[in-house]
Amino acid sequence: MILKTATILKKRLKTTSPIEISDRGVCRGSAARSPRAAFSVIELLVVLFIIALVTGMSAVFFQKFAGSSALETAARQVETVLIQARGSAISTQRRHRVVFNAAAHSYEVQEEIAAGTFQTRAAYVLPQKNIGGAVRQVVLFSPAAADPITFISDMVTFSPSGSANGGSVYLADRDGREYTLTVITATGRTEVYNHHH
Repeated sequence: MILKTATILKKRLKTTSPIEISDRGVCRGSAARSPRAAFSVIELLVVLFIIALVTGMSAVFFQKFAGSSALETAARQVETVLIQARGSAISTQRRHRVVFNAAAHSYEVQEEIAAGTFQTRAAYVLPQKNIGGAVRQVVLFSPAAADPITFISDMVTFSPSGSANGGSVYLADRDGREYTLTVITATGRTEVYNHHH
């Protein structure tokens, strides 16, 4: 194996033309570079400009994607809380409610511990992200509806049978994307509607 490799190298060395070095130190022969073999400064600047352009476009796309994912995450979190509150009402045979606070962009889950007396079990704040120096917050807001929460007294109450007082809650971000979460009165089930523009 070693002998074979050495033989191949000898043949290649014999077939290549020799390199001559003049008294000025300039290479001559087939291995010498032609003047066109190097990149010019203009070509390097064009490549750097293209890289900067692609990077800038990627940053804009990432900011939009990150904002959209924050809204979707918030909508899924509210949906999960509504589903869990309904399930807890059925399993414990006690009313549970989710109370929304539009001013604070928050909501909490409460359990009925005595007739008409509710105790807070969990509290949540809608997420916000700092993306590129700009805070992108998900808020309880709807440009289409006068009130972002259509539940009576801004709360949805689930009975032990699973039914609820119906209504909707609207989530939006600063870019105008919106989700609507609607609780069906008869079944207490939650439906999610995506209104991305």
